[in-house]
Amino acid sequence: MPQQQIEKYLKHLADLATISPVAVELISKVEDINVSREAIAQLVKKDDILYTNVFKLVNSAALALPRRVQNILEAVNIIGMFQLRNLTFMIAAKKVFVDLELWYKSVFLAYTAEKIARALGLNQNIQSDVYISGLMMSSGQVIFKTFYQNQYKGVDKILHLQDRLEREKEIFEISSIDLSCEIIKSNGLPQSILSILSNQALGWREEQFTQQNAILELSRILAEIDSKNLDEYDLNRAIYEILEPEMLEKFGMTKLKLDTEFIAQLHEGTASFVNANH
Repeated sequence: MPQQQIEKYLKHLADLATISPVAVELISKVEDINVSREAIAQLVKKDDILYTNVFKLVNSAALALPRRVQNILEAVNIIGMFQLRNLTFMIAAKKVFVDLELWYKSVFLAYTAEKIARALGLNQNIQSDVYISGLMMSSGQVIFKTFYQNQYKGVDKILHLQDRLEREKEIFEISSIDLSCEIIKSNGLPQSILSILSNQALGWREEQFTQQNAILELSRILAEIDSKNLDEYDLNRAIYEILEPEMLEKFGMTKLKLDTEFIAQLHEGTASFVNANH
């Protein structure tokens, strides 16, 4: 697609809250092993929202520390670089997602992808990559849903990813995932995230489609399923109507327990975060 056409959609980013330069710099430096924790802590102090949320996280009931942490360097050391990276992305992405339904699904997708990666025994770097990729995957849809409501009406309800992306291309000449990749590039965000999302639109049988892509696809499907009124039989049928079991087998995900209790826990965790940060 010509760059001029891409710019037509990217220009709308100026009408949304942009990712702060501090966040972009912090994301880059968190990934640099040569940057000290002291330097990272000083960067966190430059972003008031991130600074507040770091202390909110480190002093939360989830960590259950014996005393309140008040020093930013100590807080950064406790949270760790991967958690700080995820938190920075979450705060940055929240500014862009003006559509609350899309924001909830994106948080659910990120939260679920990280949990699945952890359950599969993947390292923290991959856990963080799929978490952030899950957050950013729908950023292109934000532009379509916000600025092209009439043309996009009903398109986001298409469950099969390939079908939805094809329909988006028919309307806009670019898919929402392709647009998400352009947003990532325009903001100077990590190559590892771009690499994952660049392959997300591929079929799972393609060589470039990785386990990270499979994790995101499963998480996306679970985000679309309302499990409240489903028994286990109907849940499995709902999953496998839009997901091929062979994909789970190929990428070592058959051991995952995809039951109504698991999905309910995912929704509970997502709702807790969204409500706390609304």
